[in-house]
Amino acid sequence: MKKLSLIIILILIGDPLSARTFFTDSTPDSNAVTDTVLTFSEYLEIVRKYHPVAKQAELLEQEAEAELLKAKGGFEPKIYADLTEKDFDEKNYYQLIDAGLKLPTWLGVDLKTGFERARGAYVDPQSGTPDAGLIYAGLSIPIGQGLFIDQRRADLKKAKIYRESNVVEQQIMLNDLMYDAGNAYWKWTQAFEVEKVISRAMHIARERLKFIERSVALGDKPEIDTLEASLQIQTLQVELQQARLEVMKSRAELSTYLWFEGVLPMELSDNVFPGEMDERSPVTSEVLFADADTLLSRHPEILKTTFKIDVLNVDRKLGLEQLKPTLNVNLTPLIEPVGGAEDIRITENNMKWGFTFEMPLLLRKQRAELQKNGLKLKSTNLDLERKRFSLSQKYAMATQEFETTREQSEQYRKTVLDYERLLNAEQRKFELGESSLFLVNSRLNKYLDSRIKLIELQMKNRKSELKTWYVLGVLGNAFNPYL
Repeated sequence: MKKLSLIIILILIGDPLSARTFFTDSTPDSNAVTDTVLTFSEYLEIVRKYHPVAKQAELLEQEAEAELLKAKGGFEPKIYADLTEKDFDEKNYYQLIDAGLKLPTWLGVDLKTGFERARGAYVDPQSGTPDAGLIYAGLSIPIGQGLFIDQRRADLKKAKIYRESNVVEQQIMLNDLMYDAGNAYWKWTQAFEVEKVISRAMHIARERLKFIERSVALGDKPEIDTLEASLQIQTLQVELQQARLEVMKSRAELSTYLWFEGVLPMELSDNVFPGEMDERSPVTSEVLFADADTLLSRHPEILKTTFKIDVLNVDRKLGLEQLKPTLNVNLTPLIEPVGGAEDIRITENNMKWGFTFEMPLLLRKQRAELQKNGLKLKSTNLDLERKRFSLSQKYAMATQEFETTREQSEQYRKTVLDYERLLNAEQRKFELGESSLFLVNSRLNKYLDSRIKLIELQMKNRKSELKTWYVLGVLGNAFNPYL
């Protein structure tokens, strides 16, 4: 099946009026498509909405909700019914009915209400009931183990923590995705800008060759200058071919982050170009970094580890609770209907009660679980401190790299202007016959190298800015400065 190279879709970024066509049908009979600029923010918005990893991250929220629903099932009311009847030799030996409703509560107390009736010639006396049966409504109270926390309450607490943990896991996935995608964009921009510079140099070299050919025809320039001008064009042609190859490679890499609804891979149209490089500093500034400490403390990796500690603390509380003996008191008042359901008789002496007690003598299993839990807590706390220090160091290095590359870019921009002035001066001298083509080409090569070097520095600055926000962990949440 023929691969779809470019598909027409409208990507809405914010206001519907800003709909942009980034992917177009490239078949021979397609209509011509005008050039379109894809800015960094628009690109990241497309990645965030449609990339498969972003779609996977959305599933984490649904998974957490399912886990929470499962934990809530431990407190779900249950109805029950038990009917047993025996008939033999035309005799009804017994008919036993027990049906009702059980209601677990968050306090650990279990409520139970129901109806029981026993009839027959051979009913066990202790199970006997009046002919109308008995209505009961009782409760089971844990006095020992389970008074403050039990497995059901622990599971529900951990499910709530798991839901919050999945939110930060989602942010971690998006933070990584945005960082990788952002680097691909700046790589594409760098290749595109370099290709523009070399194309401009090629245009200048060809215009110079035409000038020299006219001058040679008039006898103002030697024939050898034509050869040297042609050699310069040949050299630039090789560099231009390599630059265009880099543009194609970087565009292909960028396209790996462009998907439609997370299922259909897209390729970027040749008519789409990166935004113009801003001569000013990027969005990062000391003002925006003022809350860096707060952002680092709320970093998804930090929160994720903190949630692990919260889960371990829940397990620890449950483990401590299991050191207690099991002692449940059961109280069940009995109500006898007389005549009909509207006529009941309640007597304070009609009561069924009791208790259950159980306790291991050595508590080996419980003590071992607590010991393991303590070791995990200690290890996770150490991991938390390591991550805090590591993120702090990475942030310091990222900001230093950002400031350094910004200063280098600003300083080198003046160098490029100076090389340009030298080239223009040398070109004028050559036209007046006071310089050689060799010197002009030398000036052009120096200017060309300086322009490419400036582009590299500017892209390093953009990438270091992106890395700084990545280290702060905000590319995957509402604090993303690019969206």
